[in-house]
Amino acid sequence: MIQIKAVDFIPQLSYAKYSKREVLLGAASLGDIQRASEGIWVVTFDDIPVLVVGVIRSSLLSVPRLWLLVCSTLTDGKVSYNLRMIKKLMEVVPMYYPKLETLVENGWGVGERFAKFAGFKKTEQRTELFGREFKVWEF
Repeated sequence: MIQIKAVDFIPQLSYAKYSKREVLLGAASLGDIQRASEGIWVVTFDDIPVLVVGVIRSSLLSVPRLWLLVCSTLTDGKVSYNLRMIKKLMEVVPMYYPKLETLVENGWGVGERFAKFAGFKKTEQRTELFGREFKVWEF
């Protein structure tokens, strides 16, 4: 069974390769990200963490941005089932966030395919974060 639990910190879990890299590169800013997030949730399947997601705003009137950390358990084993689960979760998002953005590092093809699969559409906007360039995707 899928469960979503609200937390107030980014938990130390076994993350997939790219997410592990993000945690390491952003380690000095994790506290800032946690404080700035209006919500952080751990998504589990049969009590096993598969995703950590959060929503952050740069200002009261800005479009909220979704950040996502993929646990290694999401990419192990039942990948197609897990992807269908993400698709189902993204069907619920508009009830809480009618407009949402996410960032994908420039040149990261897997991230772009994942964003597209989740229902995001690429924009022409770019932004820099932690000294790296990201493309802005909208939902």
